Amino acid sequence: MTRRAQVTRAVWSTGLHSRQGIVVLLHTYLVTFSLLLLTAALLTRTSVDLQHAELSVSQYQALWEAEGALDEALYGLRVNTPTLTPNQCTSPTQSALPAVPGKSSSTYQVCLTPNQEYQILVTGGSQRAVERLTAFAEIPSQNLRFRNALLAIDKLELRRADFGSLTSALSVMGGNRGEHRPPQWRIRRKGHVAVLARNPLGPAVELLEGSIFKGDIFLPVGLNKKSAVVVGDVSDFENDDDDNQAKELTEQIVLPTSYEPPSTATNLGNVSLSGTALLLPKGTYTVNNLSMSPRGNQIPVLTTNGAVNLYVTGEITQVKGELYGQPEGYHSPLNLYSPQHLRIFVTSDRTVHLAKGLSAAVVYAPKSRVLINGNHLFLGAVVAKEAKIGERAASARAEVLYDEDLANVGLAVNTSTPEVVLRSYSVTRSQDPISPSLHTATGTVTWSAISTSSTTR
Repeated sequence: MTRRAQVTRAVWSTGLHSRQGIVVLLHTYLVTFSLLLLTAALLTRTSVDLQHAELSVSQYQALWEAEGALDEALYGLRVNTPTLTPNQCTSPTQSALPAVPGKSSSTYQVCLTPNQEYQILVTGGSQRAVERLTAFAEIPSQNLRFRNALLAIDKLELRRADFGSLTSALSVMGGNRGEHRPPQWRIRRKGHVAVLARNPLGPAVELLEGSIFKGDIFLPVGLNKKSAVVVGDVSDFENDDDDNQAKELTEQIVLPTSYEPPSTATNLGNVSLSGTALLLPKGTYTVNNLSMSPRGNQIPVLTTNGAVNLYVTGEITQVKGELYGQPEGYHSPLNLYSPQHLRIFVTSDRTVHLAKGLSAAVVYAPKSRVLINGNHLFLGAVVAKEAKIGERAASARAEVLYDEDLANVGLAVNTSTPEVVLRSYSVTRSQDPISPSLHTATGTVTWSAISTSSTTR
């Protein structure tokens, strides 16, 4: 009996150890399998991350290609503007500078829209991605129209000065300033000024020491109007709405800063008038420096017989005198003031100084500082980097009156290369290395690839 019990216990003990071994073995298998699954998952995740990284690199390469081709297209518009009719496109052009030679490429195409904007269609491709840009750009008309008496790029200051407008400078006839002024001159109409305030040091507009300003002041969107315009205690600011507040510019103003006289212009060298008169016939002229000063009681006069474009490559200094345009048919200085018949283009960054006397002209000097002071009467319009009207002297008071006739007269700026303004562009992304096809039979462009996302910049 005892022997049988021992055998039985041995059998049961052996079976128990076997079952425990099986459990341990199964547990080991499960742990190993779990580790294998985890390792596989990690490898898969790593592989996916690598693929995403490679795709991201490809997308950036494609975007670089597309943006590089966009820059190339904009440069082409500037130096070699294509001749297109509305809804017409150029042939696709391969970009000359791939970002990654052999692995990326780009093409661009330029179309003219019915509203005279240029639509630029760009494709940048890499090994695994395609980026497409659709941009809209325009070349602003070089035929500027003056809707403002003063347009200052950085800053405008009036100090003991008056500002307004009159319907036509041609209605103003007489001798020197203040001698034969008609009664209606005292009734100033309202003119307008615009200050782009691109790099203002302090306020963009200052009306100081009893200045009288009648009209509207236009400033860029987003500029703090209260801090940008300073009105002194004894100055008067009266605008159209009678709220004495500056208004926002509703249009983007683009001023050509790279311009030059045409090759057919007559070069006058340095012009210095000392109590003498110079009448310029209708035409285009260049001068290095223009200076005007009296000799005894003789007042220097520079006037025109018809429309004159006068390019000044240096500076203008008018100590005292008269500088004005006249319509065609007047062969002597008759004080028939017509600003549109004397267009002065200052190509340098030198100062334009108009002191005692009178001017009736359009002065285009976007790189210069323009000073009008010393009892000077200015009729017309001015574009300047910085404009300073008036001075501290109690005996001197400058006056600027906008000639409203200029609103309907275009001023052609002779530029060797036009300005190109990029208005907007959007990015359309595709993760598939598809080569897009262009369809231009109807003058419009469509893409055959299907985009997966779109971003507007």
